[in-house]
Order: sequence, then C-alpha cells, then structure tokens
Amino acid sequence: MSSSVVIATAAIEAPYGFEATPTNPPLSDVALSPAKMKSLYREDVQAEFLHLQAEADCLLRQLQSLQQAKRKASSAVTRAIAQTVSLC
Repeated sequence: MSSSVVIATAAIEAPYGFEATPTNPPLSDVALSPAKMKSLYREDVQAEFLHLQAEADCLLRQLQSLQQAKRKASSAVTRAIAQTVSLC
C-alpha cells in the first residue's frame, strides 16, 4: 500500500432523512485521507475558537453593562445621601 492510500474511515452517523445511494454512500463508508482529516480537524478547531471568542465578547459586553448599571446606582445613592445630609 502506498502512503496515499486511504487509511481511515469516518465514523459519523447520517442525519435524519439521509438515504445512501451509489453516488451518496453512507457516511460510515466514506474514506478520508490523513490530509483531509487534518483539514477537517483544523476547521473544527477554528469553528470552536470563533464560537468561544463570540461567547467571550458577549460576556464582556454583559460585564460592562453590569458595571455601568452599578456605577449609575452608586451615583444615585451618593446623590440621595448628599440631599439627605443637606436637609439636616
């Protein structure tokens, strides 16, 4: 066997409603080359990274919003205390 011979097969379940045909074999019978597997792995890692980056951005915006709300509330309390003290 040469090194270009396919040495791995995909162990992926077909989605619901998927039918195997001669031109569309079951996914478990599709052979993948090592280069293709590496490419798919890189794409998967990149997609996961982008997902985590988007989640981190969302959490950062939530944190900033909470910090701003806290500053506003603190400012309102400080003003209320100042008004109460000036009335005495």
